[in-house]
Amino acid sequence: MGQIFSLITSFLIGVLIARKLGPDNYGILNYSISLVTILGIFFCFGINSVFVIEFIKNPDKETELLGTFGTIKLVGGFLTLISGVVISLLLNFDRLTTWLIATYSVTYIFQAIDVIGLLFQAKVQSKKISISQITGNSISLLLKIAWLGFSSNLFLLVAIYILDIVFNGIFLIYYYRQSGNKLKLWKFNLARAKKIIATAWPIMFSGLAILAILKIDQVIIGLMLDKTAVGLYAVADRLTEVWDFIPRMICLSLFPAIINAQKTDELVYRKRLKRLYWLMFWLSIAILLGNLIIAKPLINLLLGP
Repeated sequence: MGQIFSLITSFLIGVLIARKLGPDNYGILNYSISLVTILGIFFCFGINSVFVIEFIKNPDKETELLGTFGTIKLVGGFLTLISGVVISLLLNFDRLTTWLIATYSVTYIFQAIDVIGLLFQAKVQSKKISISQITGNSISLLLKIAWLGFSSNLFLLVAIYILDIVFNGIFLIYYYRQSGNKLKLWKFNLARAKKIIATAWPIMFSGLAILAILKIDQVIIGLMLDKTAVGLYAVADRLTEVWDFIPRMICLSLFPAIINAQKTDELVYRKRLKRLYWLMFWLSIAILLGNLIIAKPLINLLLGP
């Protein structure tokens, strides 16, 4: 529920932001975000799936897993920031784009605390994640509405995106401490970290391949054409991304059950995987047909000429 609320509000506010910024500035913003997202996927993506698997296997190692995974995600965030700045300098980006890339990269540093959300997910306590996301996103939503009314500064807008992650993290920490847990008990285990990275790197590369396909187009358009073209393309891209919450929520909900089935019954595990694949296939067809029908009137309605 929290992710659905976040995606719907993000979509609606994104439409208003696009109208306010226009194709040029909206293109610069999306170009910067797309590049950082690709880097963040590479350094941080595979860790999330591995955490759930490791926790199911070792529920008695909760504090060690939180400390180790949290540290890995924190380091990944800093690597995202450093890589973004280095690439900007090597490709001789303009000053505005370079600073936007550096600023937005900070979101991946703060996402280290999302490891608490992964813990709640592994324990099937999604309610706490949803409340944290809805509360944090509501505050961020108010800030974005204020920005729409009183500002057009891109750096201030990116700062609000960062606060979105910060607020979510604050509420996750609150619910974690409310359950009687303490952050100071988290422990980093180097040997476990090496094992995690060795396990996660294929998932990192597969995630990079899948999600980079969704973002690399905007980077290529920005390099070969201009930022205005990115802005126009990003509007169409947003209308397709908004549907992503449906398969994402289904996969997140079914993932623990599938992993547990693998431990107990191989036949049940394979049947569940097969059903999930068929469900994802038909959902994709439905979303494709739906977009073909509503895209033109929706763009005219929401964004105008």
